Amino acid sequence: ASDYDQPVLIVCPKTLVYNWRNEIRKWLGPEWPVMIISGAKNVRLECIATIPEKGKTFYITGYDSLRTDMDAYQGKQFFLVLADEAQNIKNASTQRAKAIRTIQSGMRLALTGTPVENSLMDLWAIFDFLMPGYLGSEVRFRKQYESEVPPAENRHILAKKVAPFLLRRSKEEVLDFLPGKEVVLVTVSMADEQRRLYEAGDIEAAKALKKTRYILMSKRSTLQKKDEDAEAGRVIHRGSPLFGTADVVRKNGYEEKYDALLR
Repeated sequence: ASDYDQPVLIVCPKTLVYNWRNEIRKWLGPEWPVMIISGAKNVRLECIATIPEKGKTFYITGYDSLRTDMDAYQGKQFFLVLADEAQNIKNASTQRAKAIRTIQSGMRLALTGTPVENSLMDLWAIFDFLMPGYLGSEVRFRKQYESEVPPAENRHILAKKVAPFLLRRSKEEVLDFLPGKEVVLVTVSMADEQRRLYEAGDIEAAKALKKTRYILMSKRSTLQKKDEDAEAGRVIHRGSPLFGTADVVRKNGYEEKYDALLR
């Protein structure tokens, strides 16, 4: 902590802002300078305006506050910008992701337990914040790793590229004093009121299914009658509300479809 002389900016979900302040004071000491950039916009802007060029102060703000105050950070230089819960910037096109990319700093860190939530593009977006261009352009990355069946060799290459920059430690490595996880299954009987509500739900569900079956049976009867009419040479004209754009009702298709629903 003594090897730098510029402020640090920590960006995190709003609910973690004060938790970060407490952790900094816990590990660096209660006297360590920490400023929280939150509250009304005019209060936040006043705080941002006072950020000095030198110093060891930690500034903590939320993703949404940063997005709103983005212009006020122009010209501010930080030693480090840290993105906590970095899955918040997994979509590179969002204002949150764009805002944090504009912050000038000598170092960038991202903390997340889920670097890939929906697709590998989540990983690309986080790395584009950390080291823009390291994984190539968004279009190129998508083509190489996000095709329907990407070559296994490509995935292996990607894993080797990102491995030097990932620090992943298990609970056993950092909290070895904690006991191992123990799973206990306990069967609990319902109270009388719980059972009454549960059984009432079963009854309502059964009624709904019975009603649905009745509707389907009625529909099948109607279709069967129309099939018989069609086989007798009667034509159902185009635009019929029951059969859409069919010119002639044929037995194959409609009856089989409703039979399948009733099984």
